[in-house]
Amino acid sequence: MAKLSNRELIWNAISRSVFQDRVVSYGKFLDAIINPEHPEHQSITSQALMMLPAATFVNLLGKKSFIENWTTIKDSVVITRKSVMDNVIILDSIWSSIVTGFSFIKPRPYIKKPLSSKLQSTFLEVSKKSKGVSIYDIKKNTGRAYNRVHEDVSKLEALDLVSTNLTKVNNREVKVVSLKFA
Repeated sequence: MAKLSNRELIWNAISRSVFQDRVVSYGKFLDAIINPEHPEHQSITSQALMMLPAATFVNLLGKKSFIENWTTIKDSVVITRKSVMDNVIILDSIWSSIVTGFSFIKPRPYIKKPLSSKLQSTFLEVSKKSKGVSIYDIKKNTGRAYNRVHEDVSKLEALDLVSTNLTKVNNREVKVVSLKFA
C-alpha cells in the first residue's frame, strides 16, 4: 500500500465535512480546482472556497501550485455567497504575502513564483512610505549597494508592482519609487 502524503491525510480528515453529499477523492479535488475546463470546476471550487479555511485551501494545493494557479482559479469562479467572497479576499492577501511579503497587493497573473528575499526587502522599504521613497534612501535603509537596489527597483517596475517618478530635490534629479496598487 502506498504511503499517503500530508495533503491526502488532511483531505481524508476534512473531505466529508466539505462534500457531505458525495465522496470526492483528493486527486479529483485537485484536478477540478486547478483545471478550469474540468466539468465540476465551478461546483467543487465554490464549495471548497465556502467551506475550507483559507490556510487549509493553500495547504491542500501546495504553495507553489497556489501561487501559479490562484489568479486563474479566482477569475473562473462565480462568487454568489459572502463566505466565498470573504475567503477570496483572504486568499488574495495570502497570495500577495507569499509572493511579495506585503499583503495588500492585488494578485498579478504573470507572477508565478515568490520574489527573492532581497527583492522583497526592497519592496517592503518602498511600501513603508505612502508618498514614495528615493532609491538612495532604500539603499541607506537596507545597507545594500546602490546598483543592486536600482536593479531591484527595475525588476519591481517590470512586474508592475512599483512606479518611479523623477523629481527635483535641492537642484538634483531624484528617482522616487512608490507602490502601484492597481
